[in-house]
Amino acid sequence: MNERTTTDLETDNLTKYRNEVLELIRLCNLSRMPEKIGEFIEQSTSLAHGDLLKYEASSLYSRDQITVAKGQNLKLGTVVAKKTEDGFIRVLNPTGTDGTQTAIGAILSDVNATENAKAVIITRGAILADHAVVWPANITEEQKAEAIKQLEARGIIIRKGV
Repeated sequence: MNERTTTDLETDNLTKYRNEVLELIRLCNLSRMPEKIGEFIEQSTSLAHGDLLKYEASSLYSRDQITVAKGQNLKLGTVVAKKTEDGFIRVLNPTGTDGTQTAIGAILSDVNATENAKAVIITRGAILADHAVVWPANITEEQKAEAIKQLEARGIIIRKGV
């Protein structure tokens, strides 16, 4: 009877997996896919809707299509406000006096608005994971607490998430 050690079996499995990985690399190179793999890896390391949005009443109820003001570079989960003068969405500015001091929701995708750009925000009836909510860099704890109250008044709850 041929007795094999656990180490022999582990080595065989590693060799098998190594060969499979090498074959995948070969196939990717044949199809000129490496540049696409890099794009895929970059996409999968960023936050996704599921990281931010833990519950919403209905897409038609919780979400609004809006226009992001030119010059805004917003990441998924950024808390946003609406400037009264033009109605465009901007990052929350707790010290503003033009409407941008009032949190109205969170952006649902990355938006780099080189021109005014359409986007979607969560604006009511939702639960967001706190770790995925993006606050302005200079916001104080008091300002954040006020913004959370503003969001709660719209039915948006921020909870500890995993």
